[in-house]
Amino acid sequence: MSKKSHRQKTSSQKKAPYIRTVTKAMELDWMPHWGISPDLYQKRNAAVLEVACRLSDDVVETLDSKTDSFYWFIPQVGNLAGLFPFPITHDDSEEEAELEAESPFVERYSKVLYLSPNLERTSFAIAVASVAHELAHLVLDHPTAGVSKRDSYWANEKAAWELVDSWGFGPEAKKHANLYKRRERDAKS
Repeated sequence: MSKKSHRQKTSSQKKAPYIRTVTKAMELDWMPHWGISPDLYQKRNAAVLEVACRLSDDVVETLDSKTDSFYWFIPQVGNLAGLFPFPITHDDSEEEAELEAESPFVERYSKVLYLSPNLERTSFAIAVASVAHELAHLVLDHPTAGVSKRDSYWANEKAAWELVDSWGFGPEAKKHANLYKRRERDAKS
């Protein structure tokens, strides 16, 4: 293979499959309703846009239909404390209704998609994987509270990561998994 054709193949393999522009992504119904922070140099904000630009139209439609079922919380790194409004979100999923009916402790609550300021200290790939993973839980209608069995929790995690991979975020998900493997290994030593 000539150097030129190898170079062309390598550069085309590295391109992310963008489906929409940043401008179009920012107009999606399910994006943070206040808009993305003007500080796009924060990894979390850039990761939300990266995921929004790459998700297929059918996934975007599913998330659009869930706009009222969750609320974003992306606190600024410098904020040490604050009082934030979290409106009660509306969720019609069967699993959520079953949870509310089964448990006297699970009452109406808001689903809040939280992106920790600690993501700013990770790689961009891990931030992207984290955003895609939480959105996968929403698409799969996974409950956010009251998962009573450890097996159910891990089954939901596995399903979310499989969906993230099917969306084309496999390389980012692998880096995320490697981070947790390193943390487990370090904790044991």
